[in-house]
Amino acid sequence: MTGSVPVYKNDFMYLWLPRDQTFQVKITHDDNETETEILTFKDDPTCITTMQLK
Repeated sequence: MTGSVPVYKNDFMYLWLPRDQTFQVKITHDDNETETEILTFKDDPTCITTMQLK
């Protein structure tokens, strides 16, 4: 997916991903970015709070 995702007043964004897949997620804003692999299998976390723009 390429495009924009809204950021809410709590500074979180909500991105729903299909189950049982592996994703490489990259977030950019101006000159800042963060990137990580997100897994959506049964025992994986459903809320990722470790991605911070640097």
